[in-house]
Amino acid sequence: MLTSLSLVLALAVFWLLGRSGSFDASAKLVAIEHAFHITAVLFLPLVRVVAAIFLAALVGACLAMAVAPERVVAFSARWRSTAAMVCPN
Repeated sequence: MLTSLSLVLALAVFWLLGRSGSFDASAKLVAIEHAFHITAVLFLPLVRVVAAIFLAALVGACLAMAVAPERVVAFSARWRSTAAMVCPN
């Protein structure tokens, strides 16, 4: 009951706020373009973070194979049996 009431309330609010109106955002867009200079250089931190996560996953897999190979084999066998159940040949 409470979920239905909150859903109806949220839909009513979004309907009221989503009605079409006259709004010209061109001045705001010009201000944003003058304030921010987006270049490819700004994406370098994101690339570094993604590369660091990928490298950490590879190092973790190598350490797992070196430290506890029996667990890796058990995990691999369990994954193969699950994959065989989901996608039989």
